[in-house]
Amino acid sequence: MYGVSKRLISFIVDPDKLKRNYQKRVENGGSKQYYNKDKHTLQIREHRRYKQELYIRGKLE
Repeated sequence: MYGVSKRLISFIVDPDKLKRNYQKRVENGGSKQYYNKDKHTLQIREHRRYKQELYIRGKLE
């Protein structure tokens, strides 16, 4: 209806929930917890090579 997530609304209605969520994120390494830029770049390159190989073999349109 408003174009926002239920989670955002719950954080607005209950600011303590937002503080607890932020604290947990800080404890777990913040927003970079699962993201390693160099590793991700290498994985993307390998995936593109794999798809290119499938395309060359005619297994991918």
